[in-house]
Amino acid sequence: MSVMRLKLSAFLDRLSGLDRRVVFVLLAAALVYAVCRPPRLPVSAIDSQTRKVYELVQSLPEQSFILVAAELDPANAPELYPQAQALLRHAFDKNQRVAVLYFSASAAGVVEGLLRELAREYPGKRYGEDYVLLPFMPDYAAALTQMGTDFYGIYDKDSSGRDLRGLPVMRGVSKLADVNLAVVFSATTMLDNWVALASDRFGFRLAGGVTAVVQPRYGPYLQTGQLAGLIGGMKGSADYEALLGKLDGGAAGLDALNIANFLALGLILLANAALWLRRVL
Repeated sequence: MSVMRLKLSAFLDRLSGLDRRVVFVLLAAALVYAVCRPPRLPVSAIDSQTRKVYELVQSLPEQSFILVAAELDPANAPELYPQAQALLRHAFDKNQRVAVLYFSASAAGVVEGLLRELAREYPGKRYGEDYVLLPFMPDYAAALTQMGTDFYGIYDKDSSGRDLRGLPVMRGVSKLADVNLAVVFSATTMLDNWVALASDRFGFRLAGGVTAVVQPRYGPYLQTGQLAGLIGGMKGSADYEALLGKLDGGAAGLDALNIANFLALGLILLANAALWLRRVL
């Protein structure tokens, strides 16, 4: 009995003094597994604000015009890329017209990559007829103000230099009031600027997609109706994908976060149990 107690005591000592590098390896392995082979953990109740954005897109008739401001860059892409991807898929599935723009220079590569990916996924969608990418504009205040009265006063060409006014995708759109829905994806306060400089002044429906850390600041906008809906963080991405029935990067990212949290909780409980048993022995 004493020998077994000694062995158990030695094991608990090793467990209590577990090298942090082992913890890092376990965490890395768990994250790689979750991303490469998502376990598709059960999703809790769909967030009501994410559902509102989904229902807005769902309710629009075919050939409606959606303006997407995709302020995506490598830093916020894990949360915002799946949001934008899910919404654009939804718009394409509903046969709606889409124009994509951005005011952050660092978003260029990510946005272009997203549109290339969607072009492969939806080979029947034609650039210039179903969707268009607008060129980078550094002065968002001037752009938003000008678009409110004359869209082509600031955007006369698309990102490849084509005459924007002549593209079928822009049919019937000459100012922001002609937009059926605008959705802004941003990790900064850019969504605030869209509310203050555009939607409040020119009267069109505005929704957003933001990172989890800034999501709480938009509660007042939702209460006043200045925002018609909000996709928040990785959970919002996974919720939108679940509503679409197309689980992808958002669901995989949420699985990775949950598995990492479960692993951390398990290690904490195990370490505390080892310390308690060590005192008892």
